[in-house]
Amino acid sequence: MVLMLGSSVRGVLDQREWSALLDLSEAISNTVLWNGTVYPCFWEGVFCNYEDTSVINLHIINMGAGTIPESIGNLTMLQELIITGTEIVGTIPQNIDKLSVLVFIRLLQTKISGFIPESIGNLTLLKEIIFTDNNIFGTIPNTISNLIDLTSLDLSINQLNGTIPQNITNLSNLQT
Repeated sequence: MVLMLGSSVRGVLDQREWSALLDLSEAISNTVLWNGTVYPCFWEGVFCNYEDTSVINLHIINMGAGTIPESIGNLTMLQELIITGTEIVGTIPQNIDKLSVLVFIRLLQTKISGFIPESIGNLTLLKEIIFTDNNIFGTIPNTISNLIDLTSLDLSINQLNGTIPQNITNLSNLQT
């Protein structure tokens, strides 16, 4: 049991989530406020549920440069992932579909590269995908059509090619 005197922690963050945040802290260059001596639910941009047992929102804004480690998939209760103004070297992790309750994903001005993983179509609760001003290339995966709750899709200012999947017109909630 973890006892933290002088804090308002209500529960204990799952060890896999804590490890994922530490991996992310090591992978991003300017997370000076993220360290093992402070409970992760108090880190800048990390928002936990009321009990402080799961990370539900993660906002990485203007934090230098780095990568997104595969262990981000261990944040299984994550509902919102926002990375903006932080230079990401590498790709969107292939195991992104482990974030099965993700509702919003915004990667803006990150320089992230590579393909949009096919597995993104397994995130059936997604309402918003914003991948603006990056170095994403390839085609839009057909699996996007699995995201029937999707209301916003912005893939502008990337290196995408090919045609827009025809089945994307079946996304009746899509506004953008």
